[in-house]
Amino acid sequence: MVPSAAVPERPDIVLVMTDEQRYDWVGHASDGFFETPFLDRLAADGVVFSHAWSASTTCVPSRTSLLTGLHHHRVPKAAGSIAIEPGFWTIARELRAAGYETAMI
Repeated sequence: MVPSAAVPERPDIVLVMTDEQRYDWVGHASDGFFETPFLDRLAADGVVFSHAWSASTTCVPSRTSLLTGLHHHRVPKAAGSIAIEPGFWTIARELRAAGYETAMI
């Protein structure tokens, strides 16, 4: 068994996806034109995906694609619902299986 001191600590993962906001409508990407101090601090201390594209023009399909890795129209839906079919693979499920606590807020 490996001593606990030798096991690297897993990094915290916080994924922030704002709603209906262009990439340059935040302070760090607008040369200060917009004031977004909390997002700017997260950007300064974390990773910014500056060349990412949204899979859809609306928020729910975009989040569905982000969670599943599929275009939103290919994600299996629960019967009579727009929700993802129970048990379908998501990045959140994979993180949970790796011991992370996950939440969508």
